[in-house]
Amino acid sequence: MYIETMLLTKESDVYSFGVVLFEVLCSRLCVDYTYDDYRRSLPVLVNKCYHEQSLDTIVDINLRNQMEQNSYDMFVSLAYQCLERDQKKLPSMGSVVSKLQTALEYQVQSDVLAKNVNVASSSRPSSTSDDIPKTSTLSL
Repeated sequence: MYIETMLLTKESDVYSFGVVLFEVLCSRLCVDYTYDDYRRSLPVLVNKCYHEQSLDTIVDINLRNQMEQNSYDMFVSLAYQCLERDQKKLPSMGSVVSKLQTALEYQVQSDVLAKNVNVASSSRPSSTSDDIPKTSTLSL
């Protein structure tokens, strides 16, 4: 964006941040000189894959496998919004921070839930129906 306008603005910072988010998500640099086609530029590649609904083909599979679905969806949507070419449609950096916090909360909630499920299932002794008492009393 800076190369096109020769102006550094809040909007160009948001666009650049969107590129960084996709660099992280795809585990690659913004420009990859090993390609001589649209894949050379990460924003161009992202735009093409986004419209073809094939972003999963460029996302780092190891990272993707660690992400909770809602967190992933919010992260991708936000990163893509940051690549908007129309500066008037770009999210504010405050909005970006807020949405990243929400994506993180989804991830943390999922991680805590998974940890609790694993702890509960590993600490629970296996039982059969014969082990369950027919009557029970509850004392406080």
